[in-house]
Amino acid sequence: MEAGFGYSILPQYALRGPMKFYQTFRVAGHRLVRRQALAMAQTPYPRALTEAIAAYLQEALGEKPAVRRRQG
Repeated sequence: MEAGFGYSILPQYALRGPMKFYQTFRVAGHRLVRRQALAMAQTPYPRALTEAIAAYLQEALGEKPAVRRRQG
């Protein structure tokens, strides 16, 4: 992805019934969890919307801001 936002989430109902492309299995003693991430391009001029959404997610999730390395 060069610019903008994208995501892919597989809904739970997609895993019910006959599965042609996915195989699921449970591992005893381990909870099922989903992790998501926001990927941002490293650019000297980040888009304001990207920065605003990243800041909102960090505040809403109680995360520390990630260290951003500027290209130089």
